Amino acid sequence: MFQDRIKELRRVPVEKLVDNPWNWRVHSGHQREALSAVYESVGVVNGLLVRELSDGNYQIIDGHLRRSLHNEQGGEVPVLVLDVNDDEAKQILVTHDPIGSWAVADLDALDNLMASVDMTSLNDDMTLLFEDLRDDQGLSAITLQGIENGAEHREPMHLPPDHNHALSNQEDVRLFALRVPNDQMNAFKESLTELGEKRGYENTRADVVAYRALTETIANELE
Repeated sequence: MFQDRIKELRRVPVEKLVDNPWNWRVHSGHQREALSAVYESVGVVNGLLVRELSDGNYQIIDGHLRRSLHNEQGGEVPVLVLDVNDDEAKQILVTHDPIGSWAVADLDALDNLMASVDMTSLNDDMTLLFEDLRDDQGLSAITLQGIENGAEHREPMHLPPDHNHALSNQEDVRLFALRVPNDQMNAFKESLTELGEKRGYENTRADVVAYRALTETIANELE
């Protein structure tokens, strides 16, 4: 069995967290803004990796950026206290982030995951973060947006771009929003599915058909 090196979960005052002198990760302003957006939208969901020092402080092994955000708020920070020596702490510091970065994105799975998120629940910063993530992963998006009694109901559906048709690679093509009355939404989706079948699209999901049909129409107009 693997050794369990986690002593316990603690909540410690942020001022008792100290930088690791061997930390080699430099965080950009953009990364800081992205993490702040997650904190504002969801909250704190994981603990920093630390080890307890002889002076009663806690040396950060993983979580320097998170600690810097907590500095602005003050209070206590959740940490996982590890029972590791100097050399083991360095091994974790070297490998913890790089191993995670080796994961390969399954764009279909990411597409489905993002499509399942209620976009109306996101604050502005989190919405922008989702757009940035779509851009970074090469995803485009379309939103079918219902309207009823003056109130909007969004049904977000995101899709990977089809690089075989016009405009899909253009940086300025990022998001289409189609506003459809709620009582007409199901019929509208069915019509889009029929259109996709008629045009011979492999994927006849309503949002995919709408995206392709719109971009193809625009491309034809520009010719």
